Amino acid sequence: MAAILNWLERLPGKRTWKNHAKVPEPLVNHLAGDFLPLEKYDSSLPGQVLRYVLDGEGEDVLGTLAGLTGAGRLMQVSCVPCYDLGEAEVVIPRNLFFREAVSLAPAFLLRLAKCYEAASRHDSRTLWGTFEKPALVWLEVIIMESTRASVSRTPEKHACAALSAGVVEQMLVLEGHPADTLVRALLFDSPSRLKSLGTWMCMLLNGGLAESFGVHSQAVIEALSQPDPRRRVFVLERLKKAKAPPQALAEQLAELMVGTSKTLRVPAEDYFFAGAPELAMEHAKRLAASGGKHQRPLAAAIVQRQAKRARTSAKPGADAQPPQNTSEPVEAAEPDLTVADLSASKLPPLTAVNPNAPLGPEVLKELEACFAEVRRLADTAVQVPSMTQVHEGFVLLQKHVLSDEETSMRGPKSHDAMPTQPLAFHDYRDRTWAPVCQFLRRPELQPIHCVRLLYLLNSLNPRRGLDYTIGWFAEALLNAYRKSHPGVGFRELAAAMGAIGIEPQSLGIQRLRVTRWSSMRWNWEPELVWPYFAEHLDLVEESLTSPQGLWAKDERRNAFAVLAMFPTLPTRLAPLLWEFALGAKTERALAQAALERAPDKVPRLIAALTGGAPESRAAAADWLGRLQEAAATEPLLAALEREKNEAAKGALMSALEALGAPVEKFVSRSRLAKEAVAGLAKGVPSDLAWFPFDQLPSVHWADNGRSVGAEVLKWLLVHSCKLKSPEPGPLLRRYCDLFRPEERAAFGQFVLTAWLAEDTAPIPRAEAERMAMAQAQQWAQWSQHSLVGMPQKTPQQFYEEFLPQFLRACKGSAIGSKGVLAVAAACCGNGAAPVVGRYLKDWYGQRAAQCRALVQALAWMEHPTATQLMLAVGGRFRTKSIQEEATKQAQALAERKGWTLDELADRTVPSAGFDEQGEMALDYGPRQFTARLGADFSVTLFNPDGKEISALPDPRQGDDEALAEQARKSLSAAKKELKSVLQLQRDRLYEAMCTQREWRFEDWELFLNRHPVLRHYCQRLVWAAVREGKPPQLFRPLPDGTLTDAQDEPLTLGAEDRIHLVHASLMSAEVVKDWTQHLADYEVEPLFNQLAAASFTLAEECKAETELTDFLGHVLESFRLRGRATKLGYTRGQAQDGGWFYSYHKRFPTLGLEAVVEFTGNSLPEENRTVALQRLAFERVIPGESAGMGANRMPLGEVPAVLLCECWNDLRALAAEGSGFDSNWEKTCQP
Repeated sequence: MAAILNWLERLPGKRTWKNHAKVPEPLVNHLAGDFLPLEKYDSSLPGQVLRYVLDGEGEDVLGTLAGLTGAGRLMQVSCVPCYDLGEAEVVIPRNLFFREAVSLAPAFLLRLAKCYEAASRHDSRTLWGTFEKPALVWLEVIIMESTRASVSRTPEKHACAALSAGVVEQMLVLEGHPADTLVRALLFDSPSRLKSLGTWMCMLLNGGLAESFGVHSQAVIEALSQPDPRRRVFVLERLKKAKAPPQALAEQLAELMVGTSKTLRVPAEDYFFAGAPELAMEHAKRLAASGGKHQRPLAAAIVQRQAKRARTSAKPGADAQPPQNTSEPVEAAEPDLTVADLSASKLPPLTAVNPNAPLGPEVLKELEACFAEVRRLADTAVQVPSMTQVHEGFVLLQKHVLSDEETSMRGPKSHDAMPTQPLAFHDYRDRTWAPVCQFLRRPELQPIHCVRLLYLLNSLNPRRGLDYTIGWFAEALLNAYRKSHPGVGFRELAAAMGAIGIEPQSLGIQRLRVTRWSSMRWNWEPELVWPYFAEHLDLVEESLTSPQGLWAKDERRNAFAVLAMFPTLPTRLAPLLWEFALGAKTERALAQAALERAPDKVPRLIAALTGGAPESRAAAADWLGRLQEAAATEPLLAALEREKNEAAKGALMSALEALGAPVEKFVSRSRLAKEAVAGLAKGVPSDLAWFPFDQLPSVHWADNGRSVGAEVLKWLLVHSCKLKSPEPGPLLRRYCDLFRPEERAAFGQFVLTAWLAEDTAPIPRAEAERMAMAQAQQWAQWSQHSLVGMPQKTPQQFYEEFLPQFLRACKGSAIGSKGVLAVAAACCGNGAAPVVGRYLKDWYGQRAAQCRALVQALAWMEHPTATQLMLAVGGRFRTKSIQEEATKQAQALAERKGWTLDELADRTVPSAGFDEQGEMALDYGPRQFTARLGADFSVTLFNPDGKEISALPDPRQGDDEALAEQARKSLSAAKKELKSVLQLQRDRLYEAMCTQREWRFEDWELFLNRHPVLRHYCQRLVWAAVREGKPPQLFRPLPDGTLTDAQDEPLTLGAEDRIHLVHASLMSAEVVKDWTQHLADYEVEPLFNQLAAASFTLAEECKAETELTDFLGHVLESFRLRGRATKLGYTRGQAQDGGWFYSYHKRFPTLGLEAVVEFTGNSLPEENRTVALQRLAFERVIPGESAGMGANRMPLGEVPAVLLCECWNDLRALAAEGSGFDSNWEKTCQP
């Protein structure tokens, strides 16, 4: 307060304001301190601002503020990014003002809002755009200020009492805006837009919204009438969140509960019954008795479901009873499961928790030593800015924990007594966390001890609210504790939290609200998780029915994952799961996984084939096909006979195909022709208007040579476009199989090329030049006022920099017509993979959806090059979503063929047209030329007399010119295909060595040693054959296919012998020497460093560790790190906050893991800065998730020994690129 009083004393004369707004004196002091920085521009300016704000006089000060440059940044207005002020939040007087304000005049708040808006007008502001109109920016600014929220910062967890929804409405009216502006901003919103975050904050933090929704019911009714169902779901979720009374909306809600949109039915029912259960039940019973044909069964199901929930709520310890029969039929997806419910009463009781359980003198001594070590580590890095907080934090923590043995490890009586900033460490990569983790592994520690320590470290802080009670580093600390306490689960942890006054529900809420980008993962064993949720089923149900915020999909995904952990499905949630399992595709697979143990699954799915929406019938058919349930064959055939919906037909036929049922009877060329006429009469979809139908190539039926007809080809494209899937159905594939092979391939290639051309068509040059100039002028203006060091350039210089990227910009997208890729997938040959590969390489960063669609199409192309490209993308690709899609499609393809993923890779290696002897016949008709593949993969040509020639000659008189031309094309294609095969197969064999993959000798002989291309690689490697009861026999294949050992003795193996690649770390020095000499004697260049790698052996005591730090602090230039890591097969890690990345990754798909090399980081775009290596770790790859805080890390003892050795050698090679260890690396390598 002293600084404010000193400023007041410096004012010339008396105060210039009278405080007509009657603002309490302490709040005036806060405001004075808030506007004090404006003294930099004019010593009288703070007083002028206060006079306007408090009395409404001197409005011209707003113009003065608006003309200042940098005022908003100087005052730290929330909408102005201030990155250079450090990570810790600075407590400015404005925070105190909004925290303490209780009741203030709307006119005063309006003037205050205008001041903040004006002061920030000349700064680079980041706004939500909540209210869209420029005249309402002041409202968004003051909401940000009152909550200390921004686009990138979480708001305060308590609302400003003075700024309620009612007060905001009065402020709006004072400015001449409609009173319902706030309500409309909240409800007429798009869930996918940035402003949704702002409206969510408004709703969360301003009181009185329920009353506002009631007063402005007409706006609410209009919002519920929007045509987009997603927006209406959004409205329902927000009404429920605000606890708005639903009585005035009863008619609309009743109609939505039994409407045609399943997407709307669940949230409408949930909101109606949550706010007015008796009224909702009355409407449901009315509709069950007298509603429309489709409404009655839905309403009866609601009555049944809600009655059961009411009984369960009345008897929380009892099993749910089966619902009573109703007079009206219920949808097939609605009957109850017959499984028993897992209620809390059936769980074993927990041991009572003593909140004051003592540690004992020995453990206290270890705790003090732990903190001493942390302080020592922090002291060594105290000169590093990011470590200062760690050092100060542990000094403060010592007072809380170690000052009195009687109260050690006990939380203070008041949560508010704890410091506000995390004390332990600012980043999981810091070494300071290691001693704490080591201490938590002590077996004497009980769960209450662990929880108390986490509380004192501020990793458990109830002041942050239920959503954020558990801090970033809590899971890492808990994982350390669990290493010596593997039986401690969520129930035990929640009980300990409750014992010290922390709400046990916060644990479940945070587990359910983990996002794919979250720092926490909670990948605990199922038996340690589900018992907790059996006691908190309401949390799971809420996450399924009304998830909150921007991450609703992640919350539902987590709820499904939790339910999949239950040994028996809770009866109470079964009907809800079935709705999801046969509903929208986005969450269908997750719900189905949770229902895997349902005993009446098959009967329910068969019943679902006969009713419900087409998507539900398709989902049921697809599921039955995956289950390989023979009893479903006849019901599927019957359903297919009567099905009218094309998408459902395709799903039914795919299911029958998966069950081995004949579907050929549905293939009819005459029927196809009739369908084409009828279908094309309805017109071409607008998404396909661009397609060059007049240029379609000619295609003929293979058996009779008749033309397929342009109308039929056009219909196949139109029909596929409407289905919107790049994966061809069985009927399309069978029709395309009947085309002439070469014409089928040409047709597929035409479709693929046309789609790619449309998707990447550039904007006109004139438009590109206009856009580049507009951006150049804007950037030039910004550069003149930039406070962050933006380079000063003229508009012309910026224009020349931006023009190339605009010339490359695409005018539109072909993603709406991705269904035509199904035709390409059913027809393409060897020409598809190269063009798709180029597209993936060029457009992975801008067109991920198109890339994923192309990968899906690759999985159905019956050519080895397509399969191998898909496998390559799954193994090494920089965009995670595309890489995961490729892996998913490869696994599905392997399952369709009845192979493993490894077998798929073996059996689809392209031969580039060469036979087993490595020769290719090139037919000229009367003359036959030969191409022969050499050991170095060069292609040598021979004429009919066996003499070597340099190139194929031109056809002479008597030669077949068409055959000669085809021979030239075949040779050219073979060389291109050969080039694409080599690097991928080398990488695959290297991974096989790292993972110690085994082959049956019979398979190895057929698919590797006899393969015309792979055999040359096999000859450059040393292999081992393992026969039960005998030591391994080492050998190398020879060019004639026979096998030899290091002493040139022949070797004969049996069909069942197991083959794998050897590695130096698993061989004696003598054996390594023998084989090294053998390879040298025969002048064989090893395919990769199989025998010369430096040996690395993991010590027994390190097997539980999750990282190697052998080269910690070795420094090098970031570009040298990037270059070497890329050559070793690593790709850059994902960018984190601020556009920095800190790791390189190498994925091993067959093991489902990746190696991670961490370093001190580099910015994007990259700069050639000095960086330091930190650690090597291995993480399990979980589709759809980022690793976050090392939560998916594997103990080193679980990593295959050869893989660990090779990756350690990678780290060693990276370290060798620099100058070695730098003892001052933490300071040297800071940004």
